[in-house]
Amino acid sequence: MPRHFADSTKSRPQSVLARMCREAGLPVPVEGYPLRRGLAVTAWPEVDLALVVSEAVPHRRVLNLIATEGWRALIVTPKELADGRALDLVKRAL
Repeated sequence: MPRHFADSTKSRPQSVLARMCREAGLPVPVEGYPLRRGLAVTAWPEVDLALVVSEAVPHRRVLNLIATEGWRALIVTPKELADGRALDLVKRAL
């Protein structure tokens, strides 16, 4: 069952993003939102937007699965979360 990051007490990059979204007045993403084929993503399902946080380029399979579901994907690094660039991308995408 997906849970909203607002309910999470662990300190993860996604939790940082959830806090930043709340503070900016943006919708809080859902953690572990299930897509087909067993893929769970950080998502804003109401607008079909997925977020992938990775130091490296995400595996092509993950991006293809997101795209074939008709979703848009944002790929950011932990550094981009920390310096606010990820939040800027989310604002533009929402």
